[in-house]
Amino acid sequence: KTKAGRTLTTPEALFECLQQVRQQGWCIVDQELEQGLRSIAVPVYDASGQVLAALNVSTHAGRVSRSELEQRFLPSMLSASRELSAQLFA
Repeated sequence: KTKAGRTLTTPEALFECLQQVRQQGWCIVDQELEQGLRSIAVPVYDASGQVLAALNVSTHAGRVSRSELEQRFLPSMLSASRELSAQLFA
């Protein structure tokens, strides 16, 4: 299922994760790429509503909790994504 309890290693687990990301519209990668690295990403859409790029913030897991990423960083990132999408592709 996971490598070291964090990395998704089965197609089913990856599909489930991607479905959740698609529904919520953002993603947290919590020490999957590298132990101690936590990041959050939001999409940037083109004029037709397709994802064209993403904005990402990464931090050390010991300094910023997952809930702090969601509560403190996510609202600003979603706002920046909407503004960037509107300015670049509207």
